[in-house]
Amino acid sequence: MGWNKPIRRAGILLSFLLVNALVLLGIGGVWSYLNTGADRSQLLQDSRSLRLHPQEAVWLDSLAPHPEFKPHHRSEILRDYLTSWAYRNQAMATGSPAWLGDIYTDSAAAKVGAQLRLFRDTGLEVRQVNLSHRLRPLFMSADQTLAVIRDEGAELFRQYLQDGEVVSEEAVYTAQEVVLLLEDGFWRIRNLREVPVPQELATPMQEQEIPEVDLSGVLGVNYYPAAQPWDHFGPAYDPDVNRADLQRIRAMGFTTVRVFFPYAASGGPRPSQAYLGHLEDFLDQARQQDVKVILTLFDFYGDYSLPDWPATLAHARAVSDHVGSHPALLAWDLKNEPDLDFESRGRDRVLAWLGVLSAKLHEWQPGVARTIGWSAPAAAGQMESQVDFISFHFYTEPEGFTDQVQALKARVTKPLMLGEFGRSSYGGVWNLFRGSQQAQAAYVQAVYKDAQNLGVPLLCWTLYDYEEVPRQVVGQLPWRRAPQKHFGLLLPDGTPKAAARVFAPGPKK
Repeated sequence: MGWNKPIRRAGILLSFLLVNALVLLGIGGVWSYLNTGADRSQLLQDSRSLRLHPQEAVWLDSLAPHPEFKPHHRSEILRDYLTSWAYRNQAMATGSPAWLGDIYTDSAAAKVGAQLRLFRDTGLEVRQVNLSHRLRPLFMSADQTLAVIRDEGAELFRQYLQDGEVVSEEAVYTAQEVVLLLEDGFWRIRNLREVPVPQELATPMQEQEIPEVDLSGVLGVNYYPAAQPWDHFGPAYDPDVNRADLQRIRAMGFTTVRVFFPYAASGGPRPSQAYLGHLEDFLDQARQQDVKVILTLFDFYGDYSLPDWPATLAHARAVSDHVGSHPALLAWDLKNEPDLDFESRGRDRVLAWLGVLSAKLHEWQPGVARTIGWSAPAAAGQMESQVDFISFHFYTEPEGFTDQVQALKARVTKPLMLGEFGRSSYGGVWNLFRGSQQAQAAYVQAVYKDAQNLGVPLLCWTLYDYEEVPRQVVGQLPWRRAPQKHFGLLLPDGTPKAAARVFAPGPKK
């Protein structure tokens, strides 16, 4: 057994060496982390998370670029500067300066903290979101670790709450000079100094309405391809199918179509070029057929919270930049039936988002009309000053149409449009066999006649019946899904239903 002692000694020695190796590896990992620039997302997470969305920001020296601010400086500084706003806004919302954390140095955090205390002393909760920035580079140090920029117009939207309820809200412009220090791989805010806001922003001009929209020639239909209900501009988009459908739409006497560009499916804040290209192709096809297009944005969107506004505005800006000047575009429909979100999301929150979206679309494309597709005449008329015409939907009994529209006319002065109406021809077990093509045609005829008498242009729901309806549209209940498949004027193969004949006397090309 004498050989046990050498083995024990060797085991102890090996254990000692192994422990020391692990210690050295651990120290080496920490040293490597500290010297290679920490991952900012890990550095700032601290068991917290923020949605950091793209925001509208422009550098103001495009005509004479500052020579020391290279493209990579601009992108990195912009990234971290906008991140600092996200953390500032969260600190304001929570009342906790701890959110300022590593993105601000102590002195800069103290200045922001003083503003937090000022708001807290009012007894109100404050929520804000930054919407756009106008940045001017001023100075870059020789070693490229210290930069000075001026934000000549940070556009904010601010809400004041008491007991969780919004008591007031306002658009705010602020301007500041910012000193940034490059540390650990990201630009920290070292110092902030308020500067005067440029005059053109300090006293913004009143929004100019576009001339009254001429809706007299509008007679239309809501449209998805027969094989792509609620998924129009995605990977299955077929130019030939859309061209044939637009030809058919025009031959039926329709002058206008209403279509839906998806928010989430297209890429959210960064809509894909494929989706945008399909939308542009559709508008090109519509122009060739002399058909105008009402483009509905943000169908199925339902967040509306302030931190999410930059994402939705980035999406709207991308769509506006791509197709906003297209001659086939008649109007933006900002949101389909947003009043249905009032109960779950809060009326004030929904209306505030709609107001900013409307103002921005007007700023980007002042010649394009704006409307909102309210779910019923009683809901329409809200935000009249922020749209160019008022659209509403109607699916109740036709006997009430005239009274409801006349009541709406008494509340508003802008033109009206019936953006959706119709009835399902489904006659099966889930509605006790009460539906038929004839009943559908009678309903469409009654509403169409009353709308004509009231001088209200209209768009029917919808061109086609569908073999299937996505479950996310109406849920899984068969008594809801089955009727939704049969609102069309045409069968899925293009065969006209009885309701299609209602529009036969319409205007011809």
